[in-house]
Amino acid sequence: MTLPSARAGGKVNANGESDNVEVLGEFWVLDDKFQFDNVGFSNTVQEVIKYLSCADCDVGPLGIHYLNAQPERYLVATDRVRYKVLA
Repeated sequence: MTLPSARAGGKVNANGESDNVEVLGEFWVLDDKFQFDNVGFSNTVQEVIKYLSCADCDVGPLGIHYLNAQPERYLVATDRVRYKVLA
């Protein structure tokens, strides 16, 4: 799956097309937006996609949400996040 680059210089137009994309292979799959602690969602792109970003700093996209997927799915690219267990 491809996502627009998270590095500086990648721009996404209103049609969801990017001039700089990365191919990512591993994703965490969540089925409820309330499972996130602090994730923002982009405006709708291509009528069926929303990109996920950090709600604090707007870095992203971290993943993707297909609005027409049943059951509901949120894909988070493992290469774009850090996972830390808080004790």
